[in-house]
Amino acid sequence: MGALLSWKTHRLLLLALIGVCLMVRSALLNAAGATERALDRAKFGLKWRYDLWQHLNIRPYRGFGRRGGPLHLRGRVLDDRRSAKPDPEQSTWRNAVNTLRRVESDELPGARVRLTLEDGTQTQTATTDEDGFFSFEFSPEEAFPRNRVWHDVRLELEAPTPDDPERAADTGHVLVPRADAEHAVVSDLDDTVIRTGATSKLQMARIVLLNNASTRVPFPGVSALYRTLQEGSDVEGHNPIFYVSSSPWNLYEMFQGFFKAHDLPVGPIFLKDYGITTDRFFKTGHAEHKLDRIQRLIETYPELRFILIGDSGQEDPEIYRRLVGEHGPERIRAVFIRDVTSPERDTEVHAIARQVERMGVPMTLAKDTGEAAARAAELGLITEDAADTVRDAMRREEREKDAPSGLHERLLDPPDGEARSVFSR
Repeated sequence: MGALLSWKTHRLLLLALIGVCLMVRSALLNAAGATERALDRAKFGLKWRYDLWQHLNIRPYRGFGRRGGPLHLRGRVLDDRRSAKPDPEQSTWRNAVNTLRRVESDELPGARVRLTLEDGTQTQTATTDEDGFFSFEFSPEEAFPRNRVWHDVRLELEAPTPDDPERAADTGHVLVPRADAEHAVVSDLDDTVIRTGATSKLQMARIVLLNNASTRVPFPGVSALYRTLQEGSDVEGHNPIFYVSSSPWNLYEMFQGFFKAHDLPVGPIFLKDYGITTDRFFKTGHAEHKLDRIQRLIETYPELRFILIGDSGQEDPEIYRRLVGEHGPERIRAVFIRDVTSPERDTEVHAIARQVERMGVPMTLAKDTGEAAARAAELGLITEDAADTVRDAMRREEREKDAPSGLHERLLDPPDGEARSVFSR
């Protein structure tokens, strides 16, 4: 009896301690969030009152929508200089400074942004939130041209009034898939397209901090694979591609520069809102963020089936299994997972793949880009010639990768003992 009472007493004490820790954590989050908001209000209150703006500019993010339905475009208003074009010869110190400058951005809450369609027939105004973000949802009164995938809109800053309105203005781009699109592709970015080392936080931090868009490296053959998926089995190139990442919105320009430097097909990018809330240090978790964005795309394009691409390191197999369970083969065409983890994790992913296959959707755990391309050709997603092109590109880029080319290559090699990516073997 005494031992039982002692066990119950210890259990109650443990529960009480957990409760106290949760209360302290909640109080700290509340205090941190309140402090962050108070500092921002004070800083921008002074800027608004005394017109202390220095480099006002609009940063539009690529939007999306469907013909006959609403179009969505998001962006941000910032008061800082735009980053210089990426230079492969730029020092790691300069890369680090530019990365930190992106992260420590001066966003502008309460700004008014005006959107005008490219033919000038329709305008709309939005106000930025506390993090400087604005969002537009609009349905054009006149249909966009059917032979185009990308459509332009004009974005201008109404308030505060910039010294140079043209310099603060920008052009937004909205994706509207053509009626003859075969499928849509949704891809992760970190350790799926870009070498990031997301399974090792220290390695990931070093790569992100000390590189720029031109020195960060895609996995061999990835650009060719994504271009062939965009072209599809009819080689027409009308299939939309979307990217989803848990990286912060502050890195959007880096990703855009990366796509351009490495000839990746462009598409809307869905990044993550970082900031302190009352119950967490980040506004959304990785799985929650990715599920929400992909669900929205599936709902937006009921006529398209989706190809989901990710890696084995950050819950992608579990997230995609859930999506297949909810939508089935009627909406999910195929799943591709790049193998970046240990044999133990591979066993788990193979088990998930068997579950997904039983639901009627093919799921491939690919050791490299060539294997993914071969499987895509088997499924009729790309042509056999396209698969050969991907394998040739992978081998060529492998040879280039093996040649020493500076610090960023050394940073991308994982330390001895850590799981190496097998996607680029």
